[in-house]
Amino acid sequence: LELFLKGYGIDFLTPLVLEPAWAIILHNGRAAGVDMEKHLPATTLPLGPDTKRPVYMVQNIPDTTVPKREAEKLKQILEKYPEKYNLSNVRLLDKVCKNVDHCANHLSKLAEYKYRLCSFFASLFDLSLDLCLSPTKDAGHTGHSHQGHGHGKKEAESAEESEKGKAEKAEKLI
Repeated sequence: LELFLKGYGIDFLTPLVLEPAWAIILHNGRAAGVDMEKHLPATTLPLGPDTKRPVYMVQNIPDTTVPKREAEKLKQILEKYPEKYNLSNVRLLDKVCKNVDHCANHLSKLAEYKYRLCSFFASLFDLSLDLCLSPTKDAGHTGHSHQGHGHGKKEAESAEESEKGKAEKAEKLI
């Protein structure tokens, strides 16, 4: 809504419009038998099991769809329950890609994002980080492999070293 109003140069009206708009959404939801606030983080997360589940948060600072203040609220809730959640990492990014500020960082920093995602899940499932570094597996997103498509051994080794370099660079950022 804020972005929409900003497009017309009237984003100063956001606080005046946001609450009535949300009230209409809640009313229409109730009329349809849907409780739009039934599973909010503040009421649902405290009910989680005491298992110190790992959580990795990523937030784009200029995001207008999910503003930074929402991520901060979620972070506070998670930190309030250390027996339930282990907030293992919080990444704050500051990037707008072609006027897109929401769900764009995985595209603008693909190699880093893939490495971080892979290493997070590899640690959860006790898998080797080698899984995150393999150029053959990494090439899977394009449908191409370094082997069997005319790539020589030197080219495959070069690609593997390049991927390891990217991963080392990303690891320094962790």
